[in-house]
Amino acid sequence: MRSGNTYPAHGFEGAEGAAVPTPVPRGLFVRAARRSSPIAPSVWNLKKFLEINDPVDYLPVPSVNVDYGFINCHTFEETCTLMEIYGEVLKTANPLELHKACIAGELFQFASRYVRMEERWRSLMRNFYPLSEMVEPELCPGPELRSEVRYGHR
Repeated sequence: MRSGNTYPAHGFEGAEGAAVPTPVPRGLFVRAARRSSPIAPSVWNLKKFLEINDPVDYLPVPSVNVDYGFINCHTFEETCTLMEIYGEVLKTANPLELHKACIAGELFQFASRYVRMEERWRSLMRNFYPLSEMVEPELCPGPELRSEVRYGHR
């Protein structure tokens, strides 16, 4: 049985039948992982951030920072407040439901179902969602565009 990244090189085995270590290019694994798995919802990164529980040495990744309002925190106390809120919410709430509330722009309302919220925390939990408000004007039909091709005559 082989372990790790040890493969027979070109079908040959080394002395005593041991496989010859052959490095596998890192990029191969990265490309395969990108093709095989969709981007995970940012709530999983939020959970990791909360489990680490060290906002001084381990800042939230950008998706958590923006999606869950940590970008709105101006003090260490505000960061800890958000961490406590999300920690309490995730004790009983389905993480994917929290993520749905996040992309709907309804974090404060969602958290209110699980935690006694103070109105002053609402501004901390604001994010840029829902994105449809920013995208819809681009998708709304404007003046009709014609894709006619005229040949020969002017």
